[in-house]
Amino acid sequence: MRSVRRSLVGLYSAAASCEPLESRRLLAVVSVDASQVVRTINDNFLGTNLAWWDSSLNTPQTQSLVEQAGLSSFRFPGGSSSDEFHFAEIPGWDTKGTAATFAKFIESVNGGGTVTLNYGTGSPQEAAAFLAYLNAPTTSTVDLGMGRQWVPDNPNDPLTYNIGKWVPMDWKTAGYWANIRAAAPLATDDGLNFLRIRHLTPFAFRYFEVGNEVMGSWERDMHGSGGDTGAPHDAATYIAFAKQLSILAQQIDPTAVVSIVVDGTNSWTTSVLQQCTAQSYTPKAVSDHQYMQGPGNESDSFLLTTPWRIRPAPSTGPRKRPTSGTC
Repeated sequence: MRSVRRSLVGLYSAAASCEPLESRRLLAVVSVDASQVVRTINDNFLGTNLAWWDSSLNTPQTQSLVEQAGLSSFRFPGGSSSDEFHFAEIPGWDTKGTAATFAKFIESVNGGGTVTLNYGTGSPQEAAAFLAYLNAPTTSTVDLGMGRQWVPDNPNDPLTYNIGKWVPMDWKTAGYWANIRAAAPLATDDGLNFLRIRHLTPFAFRYFEVGNEVMGSWERDMHGSGGDTGAPHDAATYIAFAKQLSILAQQIDPTAVVSIVVDGTNSWTTSVLQQCTAQSYTPKAVSDHQYMQGPGNESDSFLLTTPWRIRPAPSTGPRKRPTSGTC
């Protein structure tokens, strides 16, 4: 590098005459000592999404591959289709995923995970019944009460699914669904034999998510239709649902963590947190649906070469964790 000598006066008064630094390309050298354990990663990082339409899930080959991969955390019954999934509805074919087959599969690989509950076409009572089927003891007397379920005129036609009505249903008690889980199939099937699996003890799933990406127009949401007083993709309607479900969940299984869906890329998160305050509701957790890349265009090379996509935005000031109150 050439040496440039200037007076202090020159440096302050003639900044334009300063010469630019030569461009340099510094190569980083990273050394990894694989024998040194820094900290243990939570097993929940190693997981995958399950879907009710996967006819190959409950096969010995799938179980073997999952165990070889070391996967232990699962989300079911799916993504967007979770908002059309009625756990007590008779499956349309033998290999369709059900609450029973999902739970048994996850148990068979010593896993855990998150259950996505139907918000778009269900009720807090139906969601609580699903939770009770998985987690309630057979002695539970928690009354779930009446709750509506969206019934399309033609359930086999996705193009006309929005044409239908809300039908009131009695979701009985948490113990009723726990005893269905614990029972053997009846000699004459009453339509619920697919849920009778002789499993006396609760599965003890811990995490429950209220709906999938409920903020999006792509998500099935029949609130505001067929006489419903709410609105689709609406924060106030959503939090009212989540609050009612959380009250029932706490009675059924105090260890259950009910989370609400947030999305850091738009105003939805702000809206739902404002509604939490307005409706005096504090969720136990949030489920962040953050896509690092456009769905369908993911690649490892992109994630590795553009770290700015996965870093949080710079803070404008100190941030503190709230210690009390609603969020």
